[in-house]
Amino acid sequence: MDIIGAATTDNDIAWWENDGDQDFTEHTISGNYNFATHVHVGDIDDDNDIDIVSAGQNANKITWWENSLHGAPKDFCLLSPQNNLSIDETNITFSWLSAEDDDPDDVVTYVYYLSTDEEFSDPTIIETDTDTSLIIDALSDDTHYWWKVHAEDNDSDGKWCEAVFNFEIYIPEAPEPFDLISPENGISIHTLTHLFEWEDTNDPDPDDAVTFRLFLSTNPEFDYPRRFYAGSETNLEAILLEEDATYWWKVLAQDMNTAGTWSSQTRTLSVDRVYPPDDLEADLNQSSGVVSLSWQAGSDGGDDLDDLIDYKVFRDESLIGRTVDKSYDDQLEQPGNHVYIYHVTAQFSDGESEASNTIEVQWSAEGIPQITSQPVPTKWSIASAYPNPFNPTLTVVIGLPEQSSLKVEVLNVEGRRVALIADGTYSAGYNRMIFNADEFTSGIYFVHAVVPSQMNEIQKVLLVK
Repeated sequence: MDIIGAATTDNDIAWWENDGDQDFTEHTISGNYNFATHVHVGDIDDDNDIDIVSAGQNANKITWWENSLHGAPKDFCLLSPQNNLSIDETNITFSWLSAEDDDPDDVVTYVYYLSTDEEFSDPTIIETDTDTSLIIDALSDDTHYWWKVHAEDNDSDGKWCEAVFNFEIYIPEAPEPFDLISPENGISIHTLTHLFEWEDTNDPDPDDAVTFRLFLSTNPEFDYPRRFYAGSETNLEAILLEEDATYWWKVLAQDMNTAGTWSSQTRTLSVDRVYPPDDLEADLNQSSGVVSLSWQAGSDGGDDLDDLIDYKVFRDESLIGRTVDKSYDDQLEQPGNHVYIYHVTAQFSDGESEASNTIEVQWSAEGIPQITSQPVPTKWSIASAYPNPFNPTLTVVIGLPEQSSLKVEVLNVEGRRVALIADGTYSAGYNRMIFNADEFTSGIYFVHAVVPSQMNEIQKVLLVK
């Protein structure tokens, strides 16, 4: 047993430590405590050690000496993984600084806590003894974690680390495998445009989005391939540039964080050129208004292929009939000044040929049939806008050397669009469209025709009522 006492006249408060054989070593707690009269011991701060309290008569004060030899471990902090970190692996080494303890006889041990919620409602708890690091294997991908450490000794309630750290495990994963759908491998098509389709796929990463690119190449190594962006769609109509050629095609599913996933297959298809019907001719029966059309197979016998279905006959860009023969009769309604324009295409099981040559027919009131054949234009242009002046109907003729994406609009004198008379893909040839100005006032208007990268023309016309 140790002894503690107060020396009033010496102004001392001292503790005599018993070494076990009744030999005492004096420890002065205060040597200038003015007229110390009372001294008491007890665990004042409930930290499992003995503290001292005393009163100084002349000093008019009461003092408490806290026993620091049996306090909690000192503050310490976490090291790794750092706070708010994103980690791309699931085996993690955790480490922290050691917590010092003033009591030389105390041993500090640690308890590690890991949780998937900030409240640590169901944590993983691991005692590490005196180690200030440990390795946790096989944590979950796409998961947010919080972690903390508690330092414990023999004589106190211990000490928590200064801050709770959190981190996220995010291992970027490519989109899942997917298959091509159509066209089937090795098929032959007869048009320069074709619809390609493939399966949709998912990305394992919860916040990632998948987009697709179609790759087309004339060699299996995909040297200098053509790329078509499809966005999130799983189909795309692509334009093939070469006839009588074999193409290899595949699709890449892309995400934001990986190199993406290629389709499970690479397929081939061949483009066997189909020549459109040609030598289109017309014979107008002046008395009945019947136009007898006839034509020949494509110059390379393209319509002799096994998968030819029929021919499609068009008047003024509208489909008016279909036939398996190389002839067709069209009944006109009444004579007049209108010029009808005809063309024919060949329909196959996997697409449609380009248009034949065009031919124009006018069933004139004077009884003189007017029939003219026109070749395919050599340049993009507004070939004609007639009659000019007009009232109320204007016919606009656009010459296209090849199938093109065409937009034709009518502008007023302020440059504002008042009508859109064409917006789509049109065949090669002289394409006619009608502007009806019944609801417009007399004045100057402008026909504006645009084919991207090929034509941007304006022609002035006059409406007179």
